[in-house]
Amino acid sequence: GDGSILHKNPKVTSGSTDYIHVTEGNVTISISYSVDGSNYIGCDGSFTTSIVPRGIILEFGQDVTSVLLSDVYTGSVISPDISTEYFSLHGVNGTTGVIEGDAVSVTFSLDPDYGNGIDVGSYYLLATSSNENYTITIYDSDNHKFSITSATLQEDCVETTVYTNTVNEDGYGIWVYDGNSVVPLKVSVNTGIEHDKVSDFEFYIIDGSEKTILNEYTVGDHAVPNGMVVDLEIISKNYETITIKDISIVINPRPVTISAIDREVTYGETVDYLTITDSNYTDYITISNDSYEGLVDGQTIDSLGWNIVLSDKQNSSSVVGGVYEISLSLNGSSDSGTGIIAGDYKVYLESGDLEVTKRTVYIHVHNMESSYETTLTHLSLIHISEPTRRRGIS
Repeated sequence: GDGSILHKNPKVTSGSTDYIHVTEGNVTISISYSVDGSNYIGCDGSFTTSIVPRGIILEFGQDVTSVLLSDVYTGSVISPDISTEYFSLHGVNGTTGVIEGDAVSVTFSLDPDYGNGIDVGSYYLLATSSNENYTITIYDSDNHKFSITSATLQEDCVETTVYTNTVNEDGYGIWVYDGNSVVPLKVSVNTGIEHDKVSDFEFYIIDGSEKTILNEYTVGDHAVPNGMVVDLEIISKNYETITIKDISIVINPRPVTISAIDREVTYGETVDYLTITDSNYTDYITISNDSYEGLVDGQTIDSLGWNIVLSDKQNSSSVVGGVYEISLSLNGSSDSGTGIIAGDYKVYLESGDLEVTKRTVYIHVHNMESSYETTLTHLSLIHISEPTRRRGIS
């Protein structure tokens, strides 16, 4: 009431500048008070505070298009480039935005909380001020997300190879039926982008109306000696789906050789036709292959339904020391040297040798008594037999 006027003169005393900018930690503000009038004495004071960035709002205009807010997958982190003509900066709740004389430029990035900023997807935008005294919040961010869209996968980036597991007689690698249920097809993709991994791609075989993921495809369950033509569909999270047409796959029948085991037979014996089964085959035949251990694991003569018949072309008129053929037939067919197709196998039949050996007989002389001057014949003196039979000489 006495007309005195108090003057407050703040000044930053803990920093090297007189201007109040955002700092790390706290700053100390000293205040000098002076008074006009004789009734009061001036004094000094101070307080410590922190200075936080000034919040401003970035608002996109209606002319921001989907083209400006999207980009195609490149395998690298995308930093959107949006010109200042498509947005404006203003204060919060009607307050002043950028203080006059300050320069603020905006850098856009993709919010890492919603992805890595590389893969295809929809991302929230982040706006960063070049001036540390300001933080920027995007208005209506839900309706202004940034999209990374699928790239086009070029066919020349895809290589398909049919596996081989043996070499044929001409020296070429081929795939032979092995009982596995996986198609012998290898697919590799090389986009030249380090971020792309094999696990990012899925491969599907399209066989007519059937579509099956490659590592579960069951064409390998059976031989396809005449070949088959399939399509390959490639799906990836970062590329548009493409289809590679007309891939030829040949699965050759598994070659096996069934050989009759050489045998001996006693002169005068005949051998009937013999059907080979799982229970007796080891006595009469062998099943082998140069490259494989015979039949596929778990498969047998009986399970394959093979009718193998062995016959000895020898009879009672055969001579001692003669060698005769033991022939084989499979499902009623004999092999002319080119093999017999039997399901998933190509079977070659090899005859064996039958050798006729001498027949062993015993001559027995009987103990007899006779009267003086009685005539004896040989039939009354001896008989002839074998060790295990009583047939005598035929």
